[in-house]
This record gives sequence, structure tokens and C-alpha cells, in this order.
Amino acid sequence: MLDVHKSQVTACVRVPDGDGGRRQEVREFRTTTAGLITLADWLRSWAVTVVGMESTGVYWRAIYYLVEDEFECQLFNARHLRHVPGRKSDVQDAEWGCQLIEHGLVRTSFVPPRPLRELRDLVRYRKAKIQERGREVQRVEKTLQDAGIKLSSVASEVLGKSARLMLDAMEAIFDSACNFIRCPPWRLGGFDTTSLQGGPDEQRPQELHREATTGIEPV
Repeated sequence: MLDVHKSQVTACVRVPDGDGGRRQEVREFRTTTAGLITLADWLRSWAVTVVGMESTGVYWRAIYYLVEDEFECQLFNARHLRHVPGRKSDVQDAEWGCQLIEHGLVRTSFVPPRPLRELRDLVRYRKAKIQERGREVQRVEKTLQDAGIKLSSVASEVLGKSARLMLDAMEAIFDSACNFIRCPPWRLGGFDTTSLQGGPDEQRPQELHREATTGIEPV
């Protein structure tokens, strides 16, 4: 049983002693790469076959990924073990958890295979980037509205192709809305150049364009 923390992990090994009883040993290891390799070597020296650990934050992952190919790893919800009486320290946590695993008194959590984990991380990352882009689009709209530029009134997407051409044009030619007539034709129904005229307190065009698009390009 491994009681995992941020900087250290308490490990308890419980094996048959040959006389019908159990032999037990507890040690602590650092959670650095070198420390985890030492932990794996220690488990191997005891001929351990099953390794159980609590799902503490994200700290369990490095250990799990290191030993999953060699040992049968079992992950447990820390909330289930927390309600078991008789736990007073990290050492006793590891010892008590080891006995619970031995007798099958705790329910294991599902950990998907490595390919599914990698796919899940990729999908979650993509979802986070999409949400981040949505927040940046809202920031662009707010920035333009603060400057009195009603781009969203003539474009369904503030950062669509035509809208991005307009934003690029604002940086180069901004002295009057009529300048936009000389830009490539916009495929927008009911296009009204007055919607692109800024208010009296607008920022300089270059600053406005950078403010509106800086957060979008990396996303």
C-alpha cells in the first residue's frame, strides 16, 4: 500500500512469512524520479505483485505510470479509506490500507489503459482551448464595444474571415469609415460602414487591434 503525498510516499509491504502469518515493513520514499525508481526496486525486492494507492490529487499518477507495467496496480478513492477507523498517521494509513487491500475491503477505481488516457488528455486539452478561445472572443467584442465599434452588428462572427479582414484594415486605415470601402468587398448582408466608426474615447487603431487579437492568435 502506498500513501502518496506531494513530497513523499509512505509504502507498506505485507507478505506471507512462511509460518502462516504476515511479515510487514514500512518505508518512506521521495516522490522525485530517483526516489520513485528506488521505490520500484524496493517493491521488486519483496516480490510484490499487487500495489494499491490512494487517488490523492494528481500525485498518484507519476507512481502509477511508473509501476503499472510491472505490477498489478489498484487505485482507491481516498474518501472510502478516510471513513475507516483507527487511522492516526501516515504510517498507520499505509499499514491499515495494506490490510484492507489484502482482505478486499475497499473498492478499486477504474483507470483507463494508456492509449485511452492519452486520448482523454488530448480531448480535454482541446476542449479547454476551445473554451479559452470563446473567452477571448468575448474580450474582443468588449474591447470593440468600448471603442464604439459595432462590428458584431454587421458580422455574425466577430472573428470570422470578413471580420478579421476588417480588423486588419482598421490597423492600416482608420481615419474614416469610408476608407473601408476601398478594402476587399465584404460578403455581409446590409453592410453599414457607420458601424465601424469609433467613438470619441476610442484607443488608437493599432493599440485597439493588438488588444483585440493578441489573445486569439495563440489559441
